[in-house]
Amino acid sequence: MNKSKMIQKISRWGSASLMGIFTLFIALAFSCGKKSDQTRQAEPIVTEVNIPVQGMTCGSCEHHIETEVKRKDGIVEIKADHEKAVACVKYDSTKISLDELVAAINETGYTASKPN
Repeated sequence: MNKSKMIQKISRWGSASLMGIFTLFIALAFSCGKKSDQTRQAEPIVTEVNIPVQGMTCGSCEHHIETEVKRKDGIVEIKADHEKAVACVKYDSTKISLDELVAAINETGYTASKPN
């Protein structure tokens, strides 16, 4: 094989390799970008709200509401207070809405309403 044919083969091989490497970098860049977007979407947005609750008369009422509502996806923390007739709730608003939260408290048998 003469020198010029050998150089042509090496040149073709080098171009093909560079094109493959370039394609790999492009694919990797798009892959990383998608993961980053998914991570941003999954970040919780924690909201705190005081929800008026009627019908609680004791600590057992508080415990009942706290136990049942904690089972819902997106609840970070809940503290019911029968003396103040309120439930202080920290929740991930990307997983549960305020309307769903009020409905969850109502499902326990007490009367909750959206705060003013």
